[in-house]
Amino acid sequence: MAGIHVEWGPTAAELGARRGDVIVIVDVLSFSTTITEAVARGATAAVCAPTQASSDVAPLSPSAMAGVAAGEQLVFTSLNGAACVLAASQAPVVLLGCLRNRKAVAAAVLEVRADACTIVACGERWPSIADVADSLRPGIEDWIGAGAIVDELVRLGADPSVEAQAAAALYRACSPPGPWIAGSFSGQELIGLGRQADVDLSAEVDVTDAVPRWAAGAFTRLR
Repeated sequence: MAGIHVEWGPTAAELGARRGDVIVIVDVLSFSTTITEAVARGATAAVCAPTQASSDVAPLSPSAMAGVAAGEQLVFTSLNGAACVLAASQAPVVLLGCLRNRKAVAAAVLEVRADACTIVACGERWPSIADVADSLRPGIEDWIGAGAIVDELVRLGADPSVEAQAAAALYRACSPPGPWIAGSFSGQELIGLGRQADVDLSAEVDVTDAVPRWAAGAFTRLR
């Protein structure tokens, strides 16, 4: 049985947690990238459900984390990344992965001696439709991000599922990922909001060794 899986959304996160898998949450634009940048600077990142959000919630903007100070305590939420984290909260280990820390995350998965790991591509949401219960919209940026981590895990000797192999193949086909991330629906949406810097930063590969780990309701730096 393959040890590395790539699945979609909060349901996959919850089922992986029930199995006892190590869970890696990938929300490239912009939840996991933003929190990776925050913890890289020594901050603590709590996560709340969107329904609990207040004016104290920090922006999901990787470039905005440049001014974060060590020891700062931040709160984040999102419809996608936060929902997946909370769904996976009972897993033995929950990590955040993105393109920027993909090698570090792969090494961390093996360091915690994971017999099984589910990498959760968070995706986005379709506009609300009253008679459709599941509004998950797969996002190519998260599939590429998940595949980037699988690609490194395979190099380190891990055994991927067919779905994980497909994600890794996509990452390799889309390298360098910058044009693909910028051209994605989510990338174009952010660029249209004047957030080109966030898209560019999120598309950078292997530029940090910071790995956010979930414990006691917040992410801190594992390594």
